[in-house]
Amino acid sequence: MAYDKRVLLATTGTVYQLADAPDLEAMRMRGFPEHLVPRFAGGFPWNWKRLVEDYLNSIADRQQ
Repeated sequence: MAYDKRVLLATTGTVYQLADAPDLEAMRMRGFPEHLVPRFAGGFPWNWKRLVEDYLNSIADRQQ
């Protein structure tokens, strides 16, 4: 659950807080899909979990 664009509460109860703006170039270099990079440019979007799940599902579908 994202409290706001910079604070995320994991299902484990751990709170993650972004200290700085996301490094978009590093995201690209690590294989983050280009269509998602701008969505995370300001931090965690409200639908971040759905975006990641959809992406992971698309990878799984391609591997079958």
